[in-house]
Amino acid sequence: GGVGSWGLAVNANLNRIYISNRDSGTITTLDGNQGYGVVHGQTRTACQGSAPSPYGLAFDRAANRLYLACAPARNVNTAYIFAAGAGGLGLVATTPVGNGGGDGGGGVAINPVTAHVFYSNSLDNTVSVLGPNNAVVATATVGASPFGIGVDPGWGLVDVVNRGDNSISVMQDA
Repeated sequence: GGVGSWGLAVNANLNRIYISNRDSGTITTLDGNQGYGVVHGQTRTACQGSAPSPYGLAFDRAANRLYLACAPARNVNTAYIFAAGAGGLGLVATTPVGNGGGDGGGGVAINPVTAHVFYSNSLDNTVSVLGPNNAVVATATVGASPFGIGVDPGWGLVDVVNRGDNSISVMQDA
């Protein structure tokens, strides 16, 4: 359904998988109820801008939202939030986050307990935290060139892999 597959998120509510395709600038939807085939007519342009590229994805099951890290012009610096439905993805909001660079950032993770969404920003060495209203509520400094990110909701911990200094930053999400 696209070229340069980058991110993947699972929507257990609809039994669907979303794949971000950096090079073709699209999100492809696969339907688990149809053998995980591409849902025709639901591949959509993911980001807006002069050189739009989608990167990391995460799905919030409780809010039924897909969160995407976008590079509207060769810099991963915008969060795109989509509502997910049987008819496809509808854009709900866009929010500026820190600078991820041309191949950086792109890590997205959700804490289902706090409804916080975390975006890694490789150029800024930070993580942006979005609240339930889709606005940045905090920015945390982490190691050099953060990339991958994961949440342990049971412990309220956010783990960030920093590729620039081969370290892991651990943050508390309260």
